Formats: sequence, structure tokens, C-alpha cells
Amino acid sequence: MTQVSLYGHMLRVRVTRMTMHVTARFRVTGSVLDDTIEGEMLGAETRLELESADPPDRVAQVVRNAERGCFEARLSGP
Repeated sequence: MTQVSLYGHMLRVRVTRMTMHVTARFRVTGSVLDDTIEGEMLGAETRLELESADPPDRVAQVVRNAERGCFEARLSGP
């Protein structure tokens, strides 16, 4: 959501409402007692809802930039 705010400001697109829904999947294997515990993120699904009075093509440009500039998305993969 930070990226949407940042790039919206840079592109002069006013977002009036924004909600992000995130579902993350994790897996932990091994044993704490055996010192073999391993945790990993399997992936994340996101859904962005936003409102703006600006033209849809400008809002889409903000969203595309925010997706490419998202640090979490870079870590968890496509």
C-alpha cells in the first residue's frame, strides 16, 4: 500500500480509498529439539481495492508501478 501511495503521489493520481487483502502461505518443517527447524514462505496472494476519480488508465499505471516496486513481491516471487 505504501507503493500505491508513493507512486500515486509521483504520478499525481489521487487515491481516495484503498484496501489490501493478503493471504500468505507458509510451511515449517523439522524439529526444534533436533535443531533442524526450517521455515519458508510458499507464496502470497493479494487483492487491491481502491477508489480514485482519476481516469482508469492513470490508476492502472499507478498499480502497475506499485506491483513492480513492491519489495515483498520481489521476495516471494511471481
